[in-house]
Amino acid sequence: MKNLVDEIKMQFGNATSLYRIMSINVGVFLLFTLVRTFLFLFNVDSAWMNVFVRRLSLPSDLSVLMYQPWSLITYMILHEGIMHILFNMLIFYWTGRLLTEYLGNDKLWTTYILG
Repeated sequence: MKNLVDEIKMQFGNATSLYRIMSINVGVFLLFTLVRTFLFLFNVDSAWMNVFVRRLSLPSDLSVLMYQPWSLITYMILHEGIMHILFNMLIFYWTGRLLTEYLGNDKLWTTYILG
């Protein structure tokens, strides 16, 4: 198990910005899916999970946005379904490769955050 963790750390450390961003998005999606699955299997009320996801989502009302400014960043890594993350990651992969080619590997983070 330790070798696997070390291998993942090494691969993530050597990865390009494109793969790091994609890994973070997929990891957060898998974490939220795993938590929702356990809540469903053990018949636990998931109302608090819905409130938590709503706090991470970008609100449409600017007065609410004032009280949760972190949502400007967290909404980018929050995906609600398998098709949502699949198509987002496909489009991000294709456009990310183009942006990396033209802007460079380091500018992809800035473009992702500002986009």
